[in-house]
Amino acid sequence: MLTGVRNRATRRYWGAIDTMAKGKLVQVVDADAANTAAVEALLQKMNLPSAVYRSGDQFLEMFDLEQPGCVILSVGLPGVNGLQVQQKLIAQEAPQPLIFLTQLGDLAIAVRAIRAGAFHYMEQPFREHELWAAITEAIRLDEVRRDRLLRRRRARELFNRLSPAERQVAELLIHGRDSAEIAEAVGVSVRTVELRRSEVSRKLGSKRIGNLLQMFWILKNWEDPYVCHEVPPPTLVDAN
Repeated sequence: MLTGVRNRATRRYWGAIDTMAKGKLVQVVDADAANTAAVEALLQKMNLPSAVYRSGDQFLEMFDLEQPGCVILSVGLPGVNGLQVQQKLIAQEAPQPLIFLTQLGDLAIAVRAIRAGAFHYMEQPFREHELWAAITEAIRLDEVRRDRLLRRRRARELFNRLSPAERQVAELLIHGRDSAEIAEAVGVSVRTVELRRSEVSRKLGSKRIGNLLQMFWILKNWEDPYVCHEVPPPTLVDAN
């Protein structure tokens, strides 16, 4: 009986790994063949496909922003180094989490990488179970980041539909002002404010102030998709 329970647990475990692996790619950027061989051996155990690059330049040339997964990156690369690769990925708003592997043992580099948004940092030779756990969490984080980036882009697109006058009204609404207070603050009639409110609702696809507040919060306070926030983002409804 116990054996059957263990077998079912094992099938569920590997089934979860297989589900996680679908469509995902772990990209390994390291000039050291022994290092990449060790990482690839682990990825084979995890049933995760991989791609290996021997330099930062080669990786950046082939990099696909839309490819889900994560990146395992060495600091000491020929040409563009690992920290420079990280900055270029940040500039592209790349959602793939970065796991830095290095033999340098330089704490200052680790701090710089983590502060810039790296997901994890560990020294070579790595402990297999630690890297396994880091890769698993990184792939899950990639999904979260993609969702957040999508929501932020959609919110930005919707707010860009507003004229400057409409955006001004929207911001005052979000801060709790009623139409009369907005009219006084802006220097227009209450009727004009009501017309602008109507346009704001139509263009943003929502008449509820709470939805506008959350959408505006995404744009103003949710600038870094690499940081976890306790407040969940709203489901944005696009206007027709």
